[in-house]
Amino acid sequence: MADDFDDLDLNTLNDDELVEQVHDDLYNGLREEVVEATNILLQRGWTAGKVLDEALVDRLFLNPQRVKERATLVPLLSEMTKKKTKEEWISLLETAGVPCGPINDLAEVFQNEQVIAREIKQTISHPTAGKVELVASPMRLSKTPATIRSAPPTLGQHTNEILESQLGIDQETIVELRNKKII
Repeated sequence: MADDFDDLDLNTLNDDELVEQVHDDLYNGLREEVVEATNILLQRGWTAGKVLDEALVDRLFLNPQRVKERATLVPLLSEMTKKKTKEEWISLLETAGVPCGPINDLAEVFQNEQVIAREIKQTISHPTAGKVELVASPMRLSKTPATIRSAPPTLGQHTNEILESQLGIDQETIVELRNKKII
């Protein structure tokens, strides 16, 4: 995947093209990794550990077969994964040599030691909501550190300011637009 980025000429791509290229490269790279991990998963230890029936593994070994039989495979895997904890599955997969990691809910994300150490969760005061927890920028720049300077705006908080300064609409017109429920 890194080679795909090496070939990009950032000076000739517009923003939309760049976003599309990065999305495609990441999506295709991720898709390839998922297919490869699934192949490894089916190849190593799943039948030995009696997780899946060997005949099923043989039938679904290649990705096109898994896609074709998705209606059978998804409910089977869904039921199967409920039988062990996340930690048990990770241990089983790592033992089988399958690259893996947890999918965390928000509470688990913010309990992660790296998230805590990097102070990713920031609590600020909001004028109407009280204390609000926000996600800080993960960027840590020594000369220009990213900071949260204000709470998220309330609905319509900056409407007049934007209409006046960015669009040049006068106060009389803004009042008229409000009266007509346009804004």
